[in-house]
Amino acid sequence: MIFRDLLFFIKQETMTEENITLENYPFTSVMNLEKDEAVYFKFEEDFVEENIRCIPMCVRFKLDACGIKLQLREWSKTSVVERNKLAEMNCITDKAIRKYRSYLKHIIFNHTGKEATELLIEQNPAWNNVYEIPQLLIEKLKEFDWIISLRQWRELSNLQRFVLMKLCNLHSANCMLFPQFTVFIVPTASS
Repeated sequence: MIFRDLLFFIKQETMTEENITLENYPFTSVMNLEKDEAVYFKFEEDFVEENIRCIPMCVRFKLDACGIKLQLREWSKTSVVERNKLAEMNCITDKAIRKYRSYLKHIIFNHTGKEATELLIEQNPAWNNVYEIPQLLIEKLKEFDWIISLRQWRELSNLQRFVLMKLCNLHSANCMLFPQFTVFIVPTASS
């Protein structure tokens, strides 16, 4: 598995909106999540390389899309093959989401003997709005003297925006982890 360290945040002191170009900040274009491939982030590296012992963000994204809650104790009962499949499965179209949901419910029941816990699917999540940067993210970035332009926000994939918003909602005990995680927010596909 290869991870690239790419920043997309721009320190306020060093750059302004006017001088940002694709050449002077390391950013990759939107990743293609329509292919069946897992996408991991640098901050997930430790647990992904150890049989995917924690639920990666690409799976969390799909859980929110299909409306199923997967607890770590349920995840830990699944096989590495099942974990990889959950990370790799397409979950973009309605048909793919239904297939993902069905597979997930099946493996949860097979490993726990219990029905999967349903989640309300958020209709208009903040990460899905490419026309406005969520206020929560703006405030969180200000804590570290960082900014993200609307152009940068729009160029992020749905998964990248989703992860940023999840990181903004970390428990207060983990608030110091935010800058460490966001440095590595731009993911790569596993190889």
